[in-house]
Amino acid sequence: NVRELAKVYAQNFDIVRANSAALLDISFRLRYQVYCVENLFLDPSDNPGRRETDEYDASSVHILLRHRKSGLAAGTARVIIPRLDAARRPLPMQYVLGAEERRAFDCLPRSMIGEISRVAISKEFRHWWAQTHANGAGDMAEQQLMRYIIFGLLGDIVQACLEHGVNHLAAVVEP
Repeated sequence: NVRELAKVYAQNFDIVRANSAALLDISFRLRYQVYCVENLFLDPSDNPGRRETDEYDASSVHILLRHRKSGLAAGTARVIIPRLDAARRPLPMQYVLGAEERRAFDCLPRSMIGEISRVAISKEFRHWWAQTHANGAGDMAEQQLMRYIIFGLLGDIVQACLEHGVNHLAAVVEP
């Protein structure tokens, strides 16, 4: 039941724009944990201070997913917003496109394309959740909430795009 899922989700999580130095720090530290420690996708030595950042952060809307009761950061994501002063600046995903995909991508209106990236759900949080909901703790919907944890981040990505006039979204994901 979608209504029940939305209700349980809202009871358990806050979706927050990471638009302050403190919230950005939480987001960057969570990205470091997920991308450099848990998944070894990025080299930890390239990310001083245990914060994963890059040149696209300044032109991005950052979203943080926090667990209401514990205050723990559960996930984060960003959407890179096109900059009007640099309309031809490549998005990170363009560096991994093949020739055919690049030609198709180049036909899209660059000033209206945002890139979803740095989506990160903490394994540490998932383990904490599993432990606190072991042996039937919480109702069935709450026990199964981890399956849908990314929905809140995606919903706020769409909202951020609407706010910034982004009509097309792009992302690179693992199969």
